[in-house]
Amino acid sequence: MTVAITGATGFLGLHLAAELAKTEERLIVLARRTQEQAAEELDRFSPGLSERITVIRSDVAQPLLGLEQTEFRRLADEIDELWHSAGDTSLATDAPKVRRVNVRGTRHVLDLLTAGERRPALRHISTVAVAGRRAHGCVGDGDLDDSHGFNNTYERAKYDAELLVHEWAAEHGREATILRPSGLATDRAGYPGRPRHIVESVADALAFVLANHPGLREGLPFPASPQAITNIIPVEHAAALMVAYVRRLGSAGVHSCNIAAASPTPFGDFVGVLGEHLGIPAWVGEARTPEQEAAHADFPGIFGHGRFTRTYSLASLASVGLSVPDEPRADVDYMRATLAIGSAVR
Repeated sequence: MTVAITGATGFLGLHLAAELAKTEERLIVLARRTQEQAAEELDRFSPGLSERITVIRSDVAQPLLGLEQTEFRRLADEIDELWHSAGDTSLATDAPKVRRVNVRGTRHVLDLLTAGERRPALRHISTVAVAGRRAHGCVGDGDLDDSHGFNNTYERAKYDAELLVHEWAAEHGREATILRPSGLATDRAGYPGRPRHIVESVADALAFVLANHPGLREGLPFPASPQAITNIIPVEHAAALMVAYVRRLGSAGVHSCNIAAASPTPFGDFVGVLGEHLGIPAWVGEARTPEQEAAHADFPGIFGHGRFTRTYSLASLASVGLSVPDEPRADVDYMRATLAIGSAVR
């Protein structure tokens, strides 16, 4: 089988590419970088990985993926399956690029899948964050509801991209699998330039908050419920589960699957580790100073998750005999390790 993947040089994409390369006859990486640059990135992650793939330079944000019409059509007639992992995960609240990559990019990928004689299957990487501001209850694998609103542009864009996938599959009678990971991290040794994961990205965003609000050095409260939780799963588990789920599913139509930790992380632990990493006191609580209030107002995409007690159904995984490994759990020691490794190789 010939499989194509977008976003293969991203944090999740690297792990997916390595998983797919283990079994697939041919793997095509669609990357914005040159063939040499993409191959170097793949080999830095997994030595020799580039020898098992073909790189085609492309850009999902561009019509025809930035390819010539003939090349676009030829690619469409080569592939049997496409994993769409490319995306912009910025936490910015007003970011046109986020929508250009995540929504328009998905539309361009769908155009590819209908451009040839073949009928390639789609494996669309979404996120549990399509649940938006829904704070409580268990989010089902196929739940798709915008009535709660969203914390940031990224969540809304990923929701809209899922709608596009459903519309495309219904219009063309096509097979699609929507995979929704929760927060992805790793405690394994990295290398300089390795893509950032969610814990690092939040720490980076908070460092930016501190730079804009120097008074927060005295302490940074996170408005949150004492029962609030977050969900972080090792990326190694997530990538393996995604590929295994798709291979075991074996049925047409549209299927959605949450890829999340069975044991969530207390939000207070998450906040505490972030504060420790940044060298400031951080805790679950309300703003006490005008500067703290201003920070909360300026960055709702960061501070808007502290009331969540929601969990995620793992029924789709269970339906094909899969379960999330118990270890490692995203506890305090794990999160410390994820940040320490990132700092060591940055």
